[in-house]
Amino acid sequence: MRTRKIPLLVVIGLLAAACGGSNGSDTTVAPTATTPSGTEVTIRTTEFTFLPEDIEVPAGVPVTLVIVNEGVVEHDFTIEEIDLHVLIQPGETKRETVTFTAGRYDVHCTVPGHHAAGMTGTLVAS
Repeated sequence: MRTRKIPLLVVIGLLAAACGGSNGSDTTVAPTATTPSGTEVTIRTTEFTFLPEDIEVPAGVPVTLVIVNEGVVEHDFTIEEIDLHVLIQPGETKRETVTFTAGRYDVHCTVPGHHAAGMTGTLVAS
């Protein structure tokens, strides 16, 4: 009886591994949720990155950006093309509602040294 259980446990283990979650390295995540008031996207900031780095939103409808600073220093979320600049203190969450025209937008942090340290990303509205 014991010899039958071992192969069964191996199969169960392999199935569990195949169904496991992400290792956290995915950067092209579309963290969008449709709410009664429109689309909401959560962007987390840390030292020195945006999570996700690549953001996808619908064009032509209001999108609420929920920007959460999970870092220990201040950060900002800036999109120069639309003159958007949101400064966020450590532990703070801010919301900004924007209607994007279809296109690709560069996102970065303008706090000195952060852009150079790689705190950049893209937002694609389609």
